[in-house]
Amino acid sequence: MPLRTAIRRHALQLLYCLEEQRADIAEIDLDAFWHTALGKEFDQLALTRAKAVEHACRGVSHLDRQLHQKVETALQSAEFYFELARLREEIKRMQEAALHFEELRSKLHFLLVHKERAAADEMRAGVENVLRAAAKEAAWHERLMPAFDEVGEGKMPARPDLLNAFSSLKALLKKRAKVIGVLGRLAEPLAADPGSEYTGLVRQEEFLRAVSSRAEALVRNVLAQKEQLASILEATVEHYVPSRMGTVDACILYISLYELLHAELPAPIVVSEATALADLFSGTKSARFIHGVIGAVVQSRHIP
Repeated sequence: MPLRTAIRRHALQLLYCLEEQRADIAEIDLDAFWHTALGKEFDQLALTRAKAVEHACRGVSHLDRQLHQKVETALQSAEFYFELARLREEIKRMQEAALHFEELRSKLHFLLVHKERAAADEMRAGVENVLRAAAKEAAWHERLMPAFDEVGEGKMPARPDLLNAFSSLKALLKKRAKVIGVLGRLAEPLAADPGSEYTGLVRQEEFLRAVSSRAEALVRNVLAQKEQLASILEATVEHYVPSRMGTVDACILYISLYELLHAELPAPIVVSEATALADLFSGTKSARFIHGVIGAVVQSRHIP
């Protein structure tokens, strides 16, 4: 659905709610309204993103135990070498990042197993935490690889067991880095991989957020001009009585006249969108009536 169409549809929903309750927009809980209006879509997207991230994590989970074993072997082999003290500290910090990543993956898995009780916000936060942790571990991989290459060269010790331990750890980190790197890049999906399926899910969430904020802005603008719009309807519709017009039809006309007169949208677009809304929410008879009212306003005001 195009963004503008979605904005109109949800603006109609909000304006209808206000008109039916005879409430001012400041009197209602807008967060609760949008949670009801868009909550299911947000929840489904959060669940789908969480499943996608967990699936990507499976490629690294079987390497966890091997990683910690090889880290311990490398640390022990380098224990008495002063030249490797800094590298040992960096390996330990990389291991801490890996352990944190494992912990967050476990939490996300728990949320998915118990998804009936997990809130969408928890699921969304779980995904973001996993991706940030992956990005942090990936940064350590990049930092350590050049240092591993220096072991056994120049001032670095060249004992066989030491070389084997570091070579084995480096090989494992290369395997792990392939998956970790992908997950790390997903932390900034729009910049890293704009064409991926996961990026598509992120864009859908951004789309929904844009719909709610812009629909709300449209309704506020309509309400600010409502008195003028009502007077135009009164002058245009024969024997016009607001109470006799259905609330849905009136709201569609308020939005349409605002877009026509204040947002300066072309008349054919306003008519097309208004009749589509009427067909969907009010029926064919209402669509013809709304088409006629907008057409009369266009003609009386000489709008091209």
